[in-house]
Amino acid sequence: FKEMISYFEHQTEIDIIQVKSGKHALDMISKPLVHLAVIDENTEDISGIEFVKKLVLISPMTNSAMVSSLSEHEFHEATEGLGILMSLPSKPDTRQAELLLERLKSILLV
Repeated sequence: FKEMISYFEHQTEIDIIQVKSGKHALDMISKPLVHLAVIDENTEDISGIEFVKKLVLISPMTNSAMVSSLSEHEFHEATEGLGILMSLPSKPDTRQAELLLERLKSILLV
């Protein structure tokens, strides 16, 4: 996530919190004002899809994006109804970070 994180760190309106496990992330997200969670498809303790399913229950207004090796069709089938903003490649770069931020801003401004 180095390139994506670097891009976000240069955006004045974004604070980044990095955590190592899905459980720790869910604990952090239960606090107010988290607008976006970016999750790997597999963390040390939970799959990305299971994380998003729990996220929706804990904080339904928190948006999410997930790193996935699935094809676009497979990703859609596996995550339909979970409201994931977008799928990210295994090494998201500046362009994916820009797209993700654009999508997030379009949702938050509506």
